Amino acid sequence: MFIFASLPLVSLKYTDYLRILQAHVSLISQSMGLPMKLEPAVTYYGNQRKLAESLAIHESQVSRWKVDGVIPIKYALKLVSMSRGELVLNLRDY
Repeated sequence: MFIFASLPLVSLKYTDYLRILQAHVSLISQSMGLPMKLEPAVTYYGNQRKLAESLAIHESQVSRWKVDGVIPIKYALKLVSMSRGELVLNLRDY
């Protein structure tokens, strides 16, 4: 079930698209996985430097995520998209 199919795409604002995307990710993640932890993302990209490069951020920012062990939702959503679903998250844990 995809919400996008029933919506007129031209009339929505970017924030509306983002809200719908987050709802989709939430529905999918409820059955597919856990919150996006840092370690699987580092493993997927090979190391922290490559993960940071893929997100166009400085490696020190990725290093700060080690405290919680969880990737901030802004970047987690990007990683889900960039990995074509190989990396998963659960929005209820954010």
